[in-house]
Amino acid sequence: MDNVWARPRKDPKPRLTLDRIVAEAVALLDEEGVGRLTMRRLADRLGTGSTTLYWHVKTKEDVLDLALDAVFGEVPLPGLD
Repeated sequence: MDNVWARPRKDPKPRLTLDRIVAEAVALLDEEGVGRLTMRRLADRLGTGSTTLYWHVKTKEDVLDLALDAVFGEVPLPGLD
């Protein structure tokens, strides 16, 4: 017998982490440029609300700094093997 009141389970959202925020910010910056980065646009891509992002970062400038750190951290520097 089916339970009439039961709701179908939704797939759980991936947990929002600082790493996910930074990775998505880097992708957004790469695709659309720095002028198109907003907290709302970033939150939409992460499937959350923009105010939720502020639990992890203080400002949009923090997001930009973290994204730049992530990108420059991937650049190999000569002589540092």
